[in-house]
Amino acid sequence: MAAANIGRSVPEDVAALDDTYLMHTYGRLPVEFVRGEGARLWDSAGNAYLDFLGGIGALSLGHGHPRLVAALEEQAGRLWQVGNYYYVENRGELARDVAALLATTTDGAGHVTGSTGSAFKLFFSNSGAESNEGAIKVARRWGETRLGGASAILTAKRGFHGRTLATLSATGQEAFHRSFLPLPQGFDSVPLNDLGALEARLDEPGGECGPFCAVMLECVQGEGGVWPADADYLRGGRGGVPGARTPPRGGRGADGLLPLRRALLLPAGGHRARRRDHGQGHRRGLPHGRVRGEGRGGRPPGAG
Repeated sequence: MAAANIGRSVPEDVAALDDTYLMHTYGRLPVEFVRGEGARLWDSAGNAYLDFLGGIGALSLGHGHPRLVAALEEQAGRLWQVGNYYYVENRGELARDVAALLATTTDGAGHVTGSTGSAFKLFFSNSGAESNEGAIKVARRWGETRLGGASAILTAKRGFHGRTLATLSATGQEAFHRSFLPLPQGFDSVPLNDLGALEARLDEPGGECGPFCAVMLECVQGEGGVWPADADYLRGGRGGVPGARTPPRGGRGADGLLPLRRALLLPAGGHRARRRDHGQGHRRGLPHGRVRGEGRGGRPPGAG
C-alpha cells in the first residue's frame, strides 16, 4: 500500500471516545484495525498490513487461526472459568505437555534429540507480569527456607519485567520508576552482558539490597531496542550463582536463549531449583502466562 494512505483510518468518533474515556498508557498510532487473518491486518479504511508486532509478541500463530477459533468456540459453549479450587479437564494435560516441552533437548538446528529428564510443576497465570510476580514469590520463598532469609533479586539494566509495582521495581530503567515512588525494595540491576559486574554485585550486596536470592534476566531485552544476552554471559551467570545448575549443552535451556521477554530467574543458592516465567509468546494472543518450577520432584517450597 502507498505510504500516503497510512495513518488516515481512524474515524473521528472512535478517536474521540478513546481519548475521552481511556487512559493512554501507550501512545496511539493513527490507525484502527478491524480484522486480521494470519500475519495480515486490515484497517477501517480497507488498507492491508503485514503484522510484524504480533500483539507485542503475543500472537505467535497470527490472527484467526482456524484450529484456535474452533477450540475457543467449543470451550466457550461448554465451560468458562471456575477457579483453582476445582479439578478441570485439560489443565493437567496441558501442564504435562508443557513440562515435557521444557525438558526437550535439541541440536544446533533445532531438531529434537531427547529429554533432560527434568521434572517441572507449573502455575498458570493471566499475563507476563503476573508470571514474573509468581517467580519473584517463589524465589523469595526459596530464600526464606533455604538461604537464611535472603530476599533481594538482581536484574539487568535496560530490562523490562512488567507494569505492576514489584515488576517495575525489578525493571532496570529509571524512566519507568518516576511518578510511582516509593517502589517495593529488594531489587538492583547491573549492565547486561557484564559478567564481572554481575558476579561482583552478587558477592558484595550492599545498601538497601541484599543478600540476593535470585538473578532475573531477559535473554533478549525488547523494551528499548533488541538487546540479546550473550550465550557465554548466560552460561557464566549460571556458573556465577552459587548452586545454580547449568543445563547440558544442546538443550532448549542450554544457552538460556529464550523468546522475547521471557525472564530467566536463577536462585542464588541451593542445589537444583530454577524458576522461569513465560508470558508473551506462550499465550498465543490470549490472556495467559505460566510460572514453572524445577527442583527435587519439581516441588516449589510451599503454597502461596
